[in-house]
Amino acid sequence: MLTRVPAPGFTLIELVVTLAVFGLLATAVAPDVSAWLRQQRVRQVASSLQSGLQAARAEAVRRNSELLFSLVALRDARNLDNACTLNAQAQGWVVSQDSPVSACAAAPGGATSPRLVRAAALGTALTSVQVSALAADGRTAATQVRFDGLGQVRGAGAIAQITVADRRGDDVRALALRVSTGGQVRLCEPAVTAADDPRRC
Repeated sequence: MLTRVPAPGFTLIELVVTLAVFGLLATAVAPDVSAWLRQQRVRQVASSLQSGLQAARAEAVRRNSELLFSLVALRDARNLDNACTLNAQAQGWVVSQDSPVSACAAAPGGATSPRLVRAAALGTALTSVQVSALAADGRTAATQVRFDGLGQVRGAGAIAQITVADRRGDDVRALALRVSTGGQVRLCEPAVTAADDPRRC
């Protein structure tokens, strides 16, 4: 007599139980994943701004001449355009010798104003991220910082701090960029208060 061997695989009950366990795990982990993604967007925008500030300073020193780092508003945060205006709640940034207003999409290296060096749109991360820049007094909105040939900040009302924060909630840490009068650019976390923590502003 032949014995019937069951076919390998899952029974319907095993499959339903496995799917239920995965569903519970996914529900428990989803808020953490959402917060992590929003934190990554904050970090992405802060890193782009830090890169622009450092490039402006380094290029000013290399050329031994003044360069502007400007925060700009764009029609579309994904693309640089020539309808750009200076704005402390930036959607992009421009490094140039002259004011980039209405010329943010100019080709880098041009001989005519704004003599653009480098520029970037902050992109789709801005759907959940807010940028705001202030002068050294901590109250006045600021849109530009001018670096001289020694890499130092020149002029009154220059950007002293740029805060990058999530629009939706407190479960995502804000980041800040601090620009000293000597031109150093530092990324820090305003929420960190411990004196010995290197992330402290």
